[in-house]
Amino acid sequence: ARAPVQDGETPLFIGCQYLARPNRTKGWIKLLEKMGVKPKIVEETCCGFPMKALGDREKLEKQKKDFKKKFPFKEAITLCPTCAAFLKEEYDIDAKHVINVVLDKLDGLKPKSVGKKVTYHDPCDLGRSLGVYNQPREVLNKLGVELVEMKGNRSLSNCCGGGGGMLVSDVPVSDRIADKRVKEAVDTGADLLVTACPTCEQVLSKASARMSEKGQGSIKVQEMFDLLWNAVR
Repeated sequence: ARAPVQDGETPLFIGCQYLARPNRTKGWIKLLEKMGVKPKIVEETCCGFPMKALGDREKLEKQKKDFKKKFPFKEAITLCPTCAAFLKEEYDIDAKHVINVVLDKLDGLKPKSVGKKVTYHDPCDLGRSLGVYNQPREVLNKLGVELVEMKGNRSLSNCCGGGGGMLVSDVPVSDRIADKRVKEAVDTGADLLVTACPTCEQVLSKASARMSEKGQGSIKVQEMFDLLWNAVR
């Protein structure tokens, strides 16, 4: 899918994962606009992270040149944590993940209480790469949820199984890691497993469905956006 190009004030980098989820992307844009942010969206290209993760340096260098032409900004909001980390690391862009923006602006929308028991999965790039651990939990607190932590949380969080190209390079190992993480979530007794990364949501949702089929318990998996939208719309 192509980026929904629009003029605005603050560059928004959507990223491949969200370009593949156009309805979710539109939702994030609407939410940012409700918060008073005016996203500037250009015809973008992949940031190049998959090429680096899979070790294709030649393709990465070509991709970086293309990226710089299409996204010539020094600062940006990103929807994807992996893109945020990579934009900082490879391009020296002051990339801010959308959850930081939400935390700053959420009170102005007077969110309704969600009233659920929730456990939160720390995406590797949002947590370990960007150090964003408290902000998602503060957002959840503002949404009135009861937060229960998994055994592995914050800097000790376990990967969802989708990181570092594992999702395409070794599916059986990816599945085992994901199943283990979902079991941790089920053990908390939470109603929902919430995360702030589209890849984590996808991988953990599939793992939960697998476990349900095997009669090993399951938990509903949602991205942070779903809770936010229900609380402010």
